[in-house]
Amino acid sequence: MNRFYPITLTIVLLALAAMMFVGLTSEPFLGDEIHHYRFAKDIYTLRDRPTMDLLYAPQEPGAYFYATEPLWPIGLAILWKLTGGIASYKAQVYHFGFFLLLLVGVFKLARKLYGEKCGLFAALLTLTMPMMIAFGVLFYVDMPAAALCVWFFLLLREKKYAWSGFFLGLLYLMKRSSLFFIPGIFFLIFTERSRGFWGRVLASFFCFGIALMVVTPDIIWRQDKFGSFVAAPYQRDLGERSMTTREASGGAEARDTSFGGIRGAEIKIVLKFLQRTLEQIYHFMKKRIRAMAQWKFWTVTEYLNSSLLDPKDIVTYFGLATIICFFLYLLGRRFHSSDIFLWVPILSYMFFYAFLLRLGSDIRYTFPVIPLLIILGAKGLEGISGTWYKYLIYVICVLQFLSVLLFVSLVRRPSKALVEGFAYIRAHTPEEALIMYPESNILEETNRKVIWGLGEVLHIMRKKDEGRIAEIIQNNHLDYIVIKKDRVYEDYGRGYMHHGGYPRSFVERLGQYDFLECEFDNPAMSVWKIKHELLA
Repeated sequence: MNRFYPITLTIVLLALAAMMFVGLTSEPFLGDEIHHYRFAKDIYTLRDRPTMDLLYAPQEPGAYFYATEPLWPIGLAILWKLTGGIASYKAQVYHFGFFLLLLVGVFKLARKLYGEKCGLFAALLTLTMPMMIAFGVLFYVDMPAAALCVWFFLLLREKKYAWSGFFLGLLYLMKRSSLFFIPGIFFLIFTERSRGFWGRVLASFFCFGIALMVVTPDIIWRQDKFGSFVAAPYQRDLGERSMTTREASGGAEARDTSFGGIRGAEIKIVLKFLQRTLEQIYHFMKKRIRAMAQWKFWTVTEYLNSSLLDPKDIVTYFGLATIICFFLYLLGRRFHSSDIFLWVPILSYMFFYAFLLRLGSDIRYTFPVIPLLIILGAKGLEGISGTWYKYLIYVICVLQFLSVLLFVSLVRRPSKALVEGFAYIRAHTPEEALIMYPESNILEETNRKVIWGLGEVLHIMRKKDEGRIAEIIQNNHLDYIVIKKDRVYEDYGRGYMHHGGYPRSFVERLGQYDFLECEFDNPAMSVWKIKHELLA
């Protein structure tokens, strides 16, 4: 092996150690990682799969957060059971295991397609891509989904169709967007030249049949609890339907949520289920086609952390090194028949990503195809002859790795002022208090009920009629409004969307209302108590 081997291996080992250190010295705090972490904690505590997070207000679609894919939280709950209890450091080691699985899988798939040198370059680009670094530490299921995706395609390439089907089923249970790959998978199997027609049919049967066996319990559970196998209950009525009650001691749920009741196996119920599913698909496709005709297909209609249509976000998430290498691959025109094996699933996934999620949707939703793009980029890096070009890519990789890891280590821990604010809430608010707050970390930090996302209470930020604001607060039984000051945005532009935080004009009006009293204020947070006696 040439001189790049020890350099690459050294960078990989040091980077892995640094990522593990940052993960173990910080706590789950950012965004959706709290939902996945709490999901695992509830599964461990209840010894069952709950239907919703009970710390979300009834007005909030609490079932939505626990209707997500169950593989990551169930795996973590099992690990806690085997190792004696809940601990965040165990969750970090568990999550990091998926990153190692991803790294090894990318190396093996790239080596299988293009040789060992390409495998090393692919591992290097994977390890130093900004979004891989960030989500390799944060408890999001996108990176684990990418890991399972790589192993699925590796096993498919090796013609181990039964095992590939098993991993496809696991991939669905980690991230249901894996369904976007299905047309591409069919194409790859049915264009495999070493088998006749019936051999390809048999291979498809093994692959998809075993995948279906793996996911069937989840489908039955969703049908039983939500009335739909897709179960994305944004609607308030589904949230109420899914609500479960715990005994006063905080023990197991009163309602049975096991996989045992297979009532959906009855023929009439199955037929009704299929009919309703097809109707849902038809109406959704009709709505999406209409949106495309109105050019809404290309627009971002809600607050997102990133957008695939924003060049700055593309550089921020993918990193310069991968982008440069991918363009080297395209410009080098050294295309190989093995490239088809990567391009087919990439195009299949991205078509449905653009059609169903919109082209400007969050970049992290593209995670399952990122390793495949990285392998093509690694092929482009391997193809350049100049030594200094390779050294330049190495330098870029190291710099972006260090900068992203430093950023994650800083933001994945609350500031001293924020800790003081959470401590005040724990000490000075009733346990049953309902708080308006835009981030999920308050659930873990204070154990108080929260409302934000889709409830009527959001309208108070845009209303200027004091009477109407008081009415909304009263109708929703809101007790506190907590302002996180770094989530205050100007009234216009992207930051104005409600999922981002509070419009500045709303925050400035709070002191004008007699029914609001500021009980706590520091540089990070202010806590406003609602005086219900003045709302009447």
